[in-house]
Amino acid sequence: MSRTILNTVLTLIFLGLVYVLAQMISEPIQFQNQKDKRERAVATQLKKIRTAQRAYRSITGKYAADFDTLSDVLTNAQFKIETVIGDIDAGEEVTRTETFVNAIDSMTTLGINTSADSLSYVPYGSAGAKFEMKSAEIEYQSTTVQVVQVKIPWKDFMGDYANPRYSVYDPTYNTTNKTERNYYLKFGDLNKPTLNANWRKFGKATGDEE
Repeated sequence: MSRTILNTVLTLIFLGLVYVLAQMISEPIQFQNQKDKRERAVATQLKKIRTAQRAYRSITGKYAADFDTLSDVLTNAQFKIETVIGDIDAGEEVTRTETFVNAIDSMTTLGINTSADSLSYVPYGSAGAKFEMKSAEIEYQSTTVQVVQVKIPWKDFMGDYANPRYSVYDPTYNTTNKTERNYYLKFGDLNKPTLNANWRKFGKATGDEE
């Protein structure tokens, strides 16, 4: 083999190694950037849904089981606000007045679009991706309580980055093992009355009720 050919082969090998090394360095950074960006966007949407469910419950006494019902009530119903004047313990005469506020006005003030399409929208979602929403009435510690859960699988909004091989860069990231903790982003629980979430409070602990 001539020196020229040998130098060419060595150069190609060197360039190949440089490329592989660059990929090894850049890929985990790209993955983490995408994961952070997409998780933050989906968590923001889930927070809006959670706020909407709280508002729905304050009107109806329970949680909505689907986005159409949630949208209909928040678009057309009203919040009842009761004002109490006077202190009965102090012997004062107590008067109560009721006023009503359109729910849609309150939601708009909070930056929440009450249409079903807007509430169910999944940021970066694959075609047809929708949040899974369920509500129920259960017995919990000898009391009847209302519960709700809204969730979305990581694979439905991580795109190409949903490939299980990316889990080597983040031990908490799992798109294939269907556990509540790692397979979904979610809030709520169908087995107990809580609206806690499993997304990160960025820069703080997980499992927040942010």
